[in-house]
Amino acid sequence: MSTSRPAFPRATREQMQYNLLFRWFVGLGIDDPVWVPTVFTKNRDRLLSTDMSRKIMAAILAHRQVAPLLSDGPFSVDGTLVNAWASMKSVQPRADQTLPDDDPEDPPGPDAPAADPTAPTATETDPMPRKSRHSRNAEVDFRGQKRTNASHGSTTDPDARLYRKSPGTGTMLCFIGHALMKNRSGLTFKTLNLLVRQRTQAISALRGHLAEYGLIAPQGPAHSARLKYALEQSGSELPEAVIEIGMELLSHIEALEVRIDGLSARLRAEARQDEMARRLMTIPGVGPVCAVALAALAPPVESFSKGRDFAAWIGLVPRQNSSGGKTRLGRTSKMGQRDLRRLLIIGATSVVCWRARHGAPAGSWIARMLATKPKMLVAVALANKIARVAWALMRGDGVYRAPATA
Repeated sequence: MSTSRPAFPRATREQMQYNLLFRWFVGLGIDDPVWVPTVFTKNRDRLLSTDMSRKIMAAILAHRQVAPLLSDGPFSVDGTLVNAWASMKSVQPRADQTLPDDDPEDPPGPDAPAADPTAPTATETDPMPRKSRHSRNAEVDFRGQKRTNASHGSTTDPDARLYRKSPGTGTMLCFIGHALMKNRSGLTFKTLNLLVRQRTQAISALRGHLAEYGLIAPQGPAHSARLKYALEQSGSELPEAVIEIGMELLSHIEALEVRIDGLSARLRAEARQDEMARRLMTIPGVGPVCAVALAALAPPVESFSKGRDFAAWIGLVPRQNSSGGKTRLGRTSKMGQRDLRRLLIIGATSVVCWRARHGAPAGSWIARMLATKPKMLVAVALANKIARVAWALMRGDGVYRAPATA
C-alpha cells in the first residue's frame, strides 16, 4: 500500500481508487464512489456564498477545547510584525514608574531618606558617574520581571511596543504592521473585489450563453438590463429552459450588485472616518476605495526611504534590463501590489481622460505629456506620481496642494 502524499487533487482522486488509507481518512467506504472534480469547487462556493463559514468559525470558537487557547494578550492581528532597531535593554518603566537610571545629581524626593554625613564622599580621583539615559543602555537582567506596554516603554524608540506572535514564542520589541481598523478595511476591500469578480463572471457567462441564441449585449454591468429586457420580450422565440437559466443568472447578478453597493457604502463611510484616508482623497484620481486601500494594504511608510521606493513596491516602474552601464527600460511588469496598482492606474486614467477632454493648464506636466505621449503611457506615469504623493501624505500630516504652473 502506497503512503506517498499526492501533490494535486487529480493524484488524490487516483489514490482513492485503490488506497484504503486515503478512503479511511476522508470517510469513504470500500465500495463508495470517488467524488467528481466539481465537488471541491461546489463545496468551496457554498461556503463562501452562505453563512456556513461563519457558523463553522463560531462553533470552533465556542468549543471547550479552544477556549483556553484564546487570549487578550498583545498578539498581532495578522502576524505582520516589524522588528524595531531598539534593543530589549532599552525597555524601562515609564515616567509614572520608578526609572532605574535616575540622575544621581537630581535632588532627592520628599520621601527620600536623609543623606548620612558619615558616609564616604566621592573624591576628585573617583570616576565621574556616567548618565545611562544619554549613552548606551546598561546591561540588565530582566528574567523573571513582568513587563507590559502599559507599565514599560523603550527609552531609545518610544513608538516601539512589546508583541509576540503566539504563547510559545518570546516577546519582541517591534512595530505592528497593521492596526485592527486597517485589517477590517482590508477585509472589506478584498471582499468587495471578490464580489466584483463574481459579478463579472456571471455577466460573461450570461452574455456567452445568450449570444448562442442571437441575443447580443455590450460588455459591462451597465448593460445587464438590456439582457433582462431581451429575455422578457423574447416570448416563444427562446426555449423555456434558456429563459429560466437566464433569469436565474440575472437574479444572481442583482443579488451581487446589492452586496457590492453595501460594501462600497461601508468603504465610503470608513474613508470619511479615517483621517489619513481623508487626506489621501485630496489627491486628484484617489477616491474613497483607493484611499482606504492605500491606508489598509500599504506597509508602514517608514519602511520606504523615499516615494520612489513606494512606487516601485506597488509595481509602477518599468522592468530594467540594464548591464554594462547602459540603461534599458522595458514595460511595467506584473510584480508588486496588484490591487493598489490597478486602483491607481484607474484613477490616473480618469484624470487623463478628463484633462484630454477639458484641457490641462498650459505649461503643466500633464499638458506636456499629453502633447507628445499616448494616453495610457501618461496614465501609468501619473499613477507613479500619485503613489509618490500618497507616500508623502502618509508620512506627514498635510494635504495635497496642486503645483504651480510656470
